[in-house]
Amino acid sequence: EGWKNKFGRRRFRKGDIFVAKKQAKTTFSGGYVIYRLMTGGPNTKCYGFAYDRNQASLIFGHAHGFVRSSPAVESRLDVIPSQKRIFRENGSFYVAMAGEGNAGGAEGIDPNLVLFDEIHVQRSRVLYDSITYASAAKPDSLLLSVSTVGVADQTSIWWEQYEYAKGILAGDVHDDARFAYVAQADDECLTNWAKCGEEEQW
Repeated sequence: EGWKNKFGRRRFRKGDIFVAKKQAKTTFSGGYVIYRLMTGGPNTKCYGFAYDRNQASLIFGHAHGFVRSSPAVESRLDVIPSQKRIFRENGSFYVAMAGEGNAGGAEGIDPNLVLFDEIHVQRSRVLYDSITYASAAKPDSLLLSVSTVGVADQTSIWWEQYEYAKGILAGDVHDDARFAYVAQADDECLTNWAKCGEEEQW
């Protein structure tokens, strides 16, 4: 988050976090939303995208919970649960959006932060590409995909991003503006149940 490039801008413009189920990725995302709202300066525009409204509501729910748990934060942010929005008086906001039907509208946004939740359930790359295009205008914007690892559909946008992230971590792909984090069991665990029981695989 604080790593700057030689131009004084945030180094990372895109990022991928792929972890197993029940590893608190949505909780992390909710906390990161609040962090950006509180530290991003005036008119920080944050968006949460997911495949459907229920999924998009999850990050909002965690963010709302963080607001309620801190009187200092709650005094600075206004939450509208029915609209899945969080506002700050300096013009900053977070809004949860859902579905590929929002792809057209995504091109009109000017985000500082986009959190793309559970990209593995996206049926096409239309929404992701629209958000990528919208995020390109701001030099300090971040498009962060947070998703479950282990999906086998190699025709999906998820697989494309997953393979790219693994390439960065392996040193096969050089992309200085892309953050990558993958936490998963070794491939051997697919056929070796004893291996799955080893603590290091957890």
